[in-house]
Amino acid sequence: MRSIFITLLMAVTAVSSALAASTEEQKSFDAIQQSFHDGFFDITQSNASAFLQNYPSSTNARQTRLILGQTYLKLRNFSKAAGLFEQMAREMQGDSSEEALYWLAETYFKSGDFSSALKTYTEITEKHLNSPFYVYAKYSKAWSLVELGEYETAIGEFNQFIEKYPDHPLAIDSHFKIGQCYFELEQYEFAVEALQKFVQTYSLNSNIANAYYVLGESYSKLDENGLALESFKKSVELGGQSEFKALALHGIGWAYFHLGKYAESLESFSPDESLIRGSAVRDSFLFGRARSLAKLGRHAEALVFYDQALQDYPQSEILSDIYFWKAETLYNLQRYAEAADLYEKLLVKLPSPDLFDDAQYNLAWSYIQLGKPDEAIEHFKAVVERSEDETLKVGALCRISDTYLE
Repeated sequence: MRSIFITLLMAVTAVSSALAASTEEQKSFDAIQQSFHDGFFDITQSNASAFLQNYPSSTNARQTRLILGQTYLKLRNFSKAAGLFEQMAREMQGDSSEEALYWLAETYFKSGDFSSALKTYTEITEKHLNSPFYVYAKYSKAWSLVELGEYETAIGEFNQFIEKYPDHPLAIDSHFKIGQCYFELEQYEFAVEALQKFVQTYSLNSNIANAYYVLGESYSKLDENGLALESFKKSVELGGQSEFKALALHGIGWAYFHLGKYAESLESFSPDESLIRGSAVRDSFLFGRARSLAKLGRHAEALVFYDQALQDYPQSEILSDIYFWKAETLYNLQRYAEAADLYEKLLVKLPSPDLFDDAQYNLAWSYIQLGKPDEAIEHFKAVVERSEDETLKVGALCRISDTYLE
């Protein structure tokens, strides 16, 4: 959205450059503008560089330098873009430096240097209040704060933007980003409130599929799985082939799973591979598929997908969960020695605070089945001493007593 408005500004700025230039010079400049507009950036770079060598004093030189800098930016040559815009900002004085400063800030932002981007956008909003770039710098300043994880401050900036420019298209985007910020702050009730308002008010906005996805995630965090399911489905319906489709399908799978609808979750976790290939959550698709199969009593099939997840994603963020539930599946298949080995590995190499006590308890049960009461008692005692789960502690105490009696 922001890039559309900046393209319009570029066109307006370029008009003033066409003064008293020679016919040949003007043709060269027009060709540079046209190639940039058409997206032929290698040609633009070559022609702009040649133009500046041939016509260093041209009235179009300043605009050509700006186009060259933006061409470097399009080609992701961030160092050259930043160098050129920095030089232009130094050479220009007062309000004439605003455009170079803006594109310098954009270069920092696109290169991931959000601290420098924030500093430069802030300079524009403080020193160039009447600049046509002010509104975009104001919005991008808030966006830079989001990228830096300063969500509370970003919310304040977005609210200021909305208050000052309530009818600007970027105010709509600001409403959406406020919802995102609340989600990142784990303030899920506020996220739901902001995102519900967004989807109801701006149903045709380009962020609508993403908004429904984040709304679904917010509902999931609040254990409102029915509402999460509705939101994820809406995201898929409205998103087409957007980048959020795989994430929304993933959300649908876990919503069905938490609702106890395991056949539906299995179907959702088994989409066409082309939809999830390269997805950041493909490991969780495999994991969800395995868990759904296990819930349906299809333990041997579940084991196949646990193994595939471990093979494909040895550094997965959900590695502890995969090991834990694979061990559970081995136990259900009466492969107690393998289950015990996996629980031991989980406790030693992948200690997860959320799973540690359950792993101890299940390991103890594995040793019971293997006829190793001493090892079982050791791990039941560890649960009693460590766990804050009263149900688990009572169960462990009972099993210790039963094991001694046996």
